Amino acid sequence: MSVIGVHANGAAHALLEALAALAVALAVTTYLAYDYWCKTRDSDGDRIKDLDKVNVYQTNPYSRDTDGDGLGARYAHAHTLI
Repeated sequence: MSVIGVHANGAAHALLEALAALAVALAVTTYLAYDYWCKTRDSDGDRIKDLDKVNVYQTNPYSRDTDGDGLGARYAHAHTLI
């Protein structure tokens, strides 16, 4: 094998390592962004996070007024009606 061939193989290997590192960094960044989005999402715009509506208040995260009493979830939460 010539010196040029060895150099080309080394460069290709370095390029593959750089691409692998970039792929890992992109995957981690995507996961963190999705995780943040899931934890802070508010589907109905009442400023109560979907995770809290499901896990804390056991209400529908897609409805501002889950129980249909005419009071929004944010009002009900502020006045401990949930």
